[in-house]
Amino acid sequence: MSRFAYFLAEAWRSLWHHRALTLTAIAGLAGALLTVGVFLLFTANAQLALTSLGDRREVVVYLRDSAPEGQVDSLRARMDTLYGTSSYVSKQEAWDEFARELGGDELLKAVGENPLPASIRLRLRPEYLHFAAMERIADALAGESIVEEVRFGGEWVRRLDLFTKGLGRANLWVAIAVALGVMLVVANMIRLTVLARRDLIRILALVGAGPGFLRAPLVIEGVLVAGLAALVALGLLAIVWAGLDGRPFALVFLPWRWCLAFVGVATALGFAGSLLALVTVSRRH
Repeated sequence: MSRFAYFLAEAWRSLWHHRALTLTAIAGLAGALLTVGVFLLFTANAQLALTSLGDRREVVVYLRDSAPEGQVDSLRARMDTLYGTSSYVSKQEAWDEFARELGGDELLKAVGENPLPASIRLRLRPEYLHFAAMERIADALAGESIVEEVRFGGEWVRRLDLFTKGLGRANLWVAIAVALGVMLVVANMIRLTVLARRDLIRILALVGAGPGFLRAPLVIEGVLVAGLAALVALGLLAIVWAGLDGRPFALVFLPWRWCLAFVGVATALGFAGSLLALVTVSRRH
């Protein structure tokens, strides 16, 4: 049997021998990790919604009626090169689109003539999908001689950017709080395990077992407990997601990369918590 296989078997045997402590630790960790999972689930769905909304973030450039076709084409070429992808909407196309939104053109016919201007709609590249960049682009385009007005829904975009930043900060603070909690729970579990096995550890030390040989199974215990707790938390999160899906709208579950990262970070925290416990125990004994 290889050394690692021996350490893994010893860690699993210890977890089973102290299964009441193990189950208590897993339950506590799973509850804490579930909190992070719920925030991640909300973030994943919020990002999906924001991506959909982000597709509608566009700059609309309203043209003067006297704008020559050559200058319009030149402006579009520069917009395509600098900012993204532009599309031209003629006065008639704007009229037809407005009529569809109204559900008929009776009101428009009552006006007698088409009052809507031709426009250029600019679909921005991803690096420009924030308030500061959109405002800067709008100001630059507004200075063109053939441009009557530029709109991009500045206040709405600003609020959307603030919401995105606030969501990121909330996830960060929750993750930090839960990470500290996970490390403390694992550390306390390892300390209790060391106290319960102190006689066996002393005997192994007396017969020549080195510090690494004694500590490795304990570190693996912390990693296993944290990893199992993460899997339990993901299972509970799947139940929560299934219960909420379609009420009132469809939800997506965490991407598989997020799930792998979730378990990976949890096991890393278990590793750190185990080391923290062993350092403190070594200082006391």
